[in-house]
This record gives sequence, structure tokens and C-alpha cells, in this order.
Amino acid sequence: MIEDRDGEYHTIGFLTFNKRFLDTKGIASSDWFDALGAMFQDLKAQDPRFRRLVAIHTALNSFTEYLDPQHLRTGPSTDFSSQLSQEEAMRIRKLVEDMTL
Repeated sequence: MIEDRDGEYHTIGFLTFNKRFLDTKGIASSDWFDALGAMFQDLKAQDPRFRRLVAIHTALNSFTEYLDPQHLRTGPSTDFSSQLSQEEAMRIRKLVEDMTL
């Protein structure tokens, strides 16, 4: 979770994020998502920040797929791992598998 403090971005914990969400009309009604979106606006496929996002997304999807392979609790998610090299995508999936064994 990221917040803007006087033009500098800082992370906040999940508990703080959740409390703010519950104590307001909702994060979506604030400018929180606007600030987050601005950080990633106009990213190109070869930008390291974009590739990091894809790697994180791939790791989360792999973890979810491992825990719920039949999608009983989760819906199928969009796979952007094609933006990574085949080796990178397989390494992430293997790491997730190794962590959950």
C-alpha cells in the first residue's frame, strides 16, 4: 500500500490500509488510486517497472493457482506472463511451488 506524503511516496501496512478503507466512504472515492495509477501511467513493455509488475502479478496468480487449481474460491485471472521471458515465468512459478510445499 502506498501513500503520498508531501510529494514523496511511502508504504503503509495492510492494517492501516484496511482501517482507512473501512473508516471512509472507500479508498476508491479518494484520490488514492489516482496517485497509484500515476506511478504506472505510460509504462512501456520494456520498462523495468512494468516488468516488475508483471513478475509480481505472475507470482500472485501462480500462488492462487497453486492453492485453488479448480478455481472454487477464485475466478480465473488474466495471465500477463507472456510479457516475461519463458525462463522468467517458469522461475517464478517454480519459486511459488517450492515455497508452498
